[in-house]
Amino acid sequence: MSLINAITTQVGDAIRPPQAARDQGLQAEAAKNDDLQDAEKSASQPVSADDVRAAAQRLKQVVEANSSHQLNFEVDDTSKELIAVIKDSKTGEVLRQIPPKELLKFEESYRDWMGLIFNQKA
Repeated sequence: MSLINAITTQVGDAIRPPQAARDQGLQAEAAKNDDLQDAEKSASQPVSADDVRAAAQRLKQVVEANSSHQLNFEVDDTSKELIAVIKDSKTGEVLRQIPPKELLKFEESYRDWMGLIFNQKA
């Protein structure tokens, strides 16, 4: 669930007005300790695909109900990583992608180079 929490935080930062972010600073600091304790407990427990889908759907509903943004989740074909895409509902313009496209391209290049350096045949 820590991946969901990280994406939730980044999505919230992308859509939240700056003044709301300042107001929530104290709340975030207090909740940080609770989140760390929860993360330690849940890190040892596997997360099912259904749990991830349900959490993603709830997050999507909250974001779309409270902003003029659209939130979509995708799985990258190459890396198999979960990607959150925030779009403007009116224009369809991609406002933010988490993780960014550049990072996904870097990871792919890195894997390619590692394959050249370390031949995977034994």
